[in-house]
Amino acid sequence: MNSKFSATSGYIDTIKENIRSVSPRIKKVDVIVERPMKNCYLAKIYAGYSHQNFVARKTAKTYFECLEKAEKAILRQIEKKKNKQKKKPFRIRERIMSAA
Repeated sequence: MNSKFSATSGYIDTIKENIRSVSPRIKKVDVIVERPMKNCYLAKIYAGYSHQNFVARKTAKTYFECLEKAEKAILRQIEKKKNKQKKKPFRIRERIMSAA
């Protein structure tokens, strides 16, 4: 592994903290950066809790750019899931009990 990669481990830790701050229920966050071709990087971020998993895979020319893209994508997925849970309708039984 290059010394260039070891200096960026603090940046990966901040990404993990950002994801956990948005949704504290998330237990596991994995950040993997690969270099499949000579001129691009591939960042994979896996985040999840017991019944829901989020995955983001993004490529870019620079190391930091691909990490930023993947972080934005995973945060967008988490926000969508949160908004979906807020908009869930009440169950029929709850509606009947509240009307009575």
